[in-house]
Amino acid sequence: MGLVLPFAFVAAPCLWELGRQATRDAPKARRRFIGEAVRVVAGLALPVLALAGFALFLYVKSGDPLAFVTAQKGWGRTFGDPLSRPLIYLIKPRALADNNDLVSFAFVWISLGLLVALGFLRKWPLFVLAAFLAIVPLTTGITSYQRYCLVMLPLFMAGAKLLADRPPMATMTTLLTLATLNGFMMVAWTLCLGVTA
Repeated sequence: MGLVLPFAFVAAPCLWELGRQATRDAPKARRRFIGEAVRVVAGLALPVLALAGFALFLYVKSGDPLAFVTAQKGWGRTFGDPLSRPLIYLIKPRALADNNDLVSFAFVWISLGLLVALGFLRKWPLFVLAAFLAIVPLTTGITSYQRYCLVMLPLFMAGAKLLADRPPMATMTTLLTLATLNGFMMVAWTLCLGVTA
């Protein structure tokens, strides 16, 4: 569903301009507007249909079409304000250590910083997608947030843009650091260590 927002964000200005041209009584422009509108509606419908199909599959298998939401309760996760836990951990750092969320906490603030950088770069469709990918997982807390970061490609693009003017050594250092961290997280997850809980 997160794809609907950036897709609509990009498609709206194009459709607006084609609609303005179509109102000038140009039959060719009207046909082009209708064709583009059909393509946009089809593009917006695909993620919605995918979610509906997944919900139908879950209903057939478990009797609950929203099992992917209700299953969160099994891990003690509930929906709430996306920024409350990261801010609470700033105020009460002891709770951060007690919950083994130090790595997740770092990834939350790195991703939010890169989100702000993406806003400054004025890459609005990517910003909308990245905001969805970064903020929605925070509605259930920060536990395991680092694994959600793996699919936040617009944030990787923002990081790449920030490093573009830096020497190659800075880029290599960043890649080696992230690769090492990735290996550490994979081993910790495989061994069921609390750091990735």
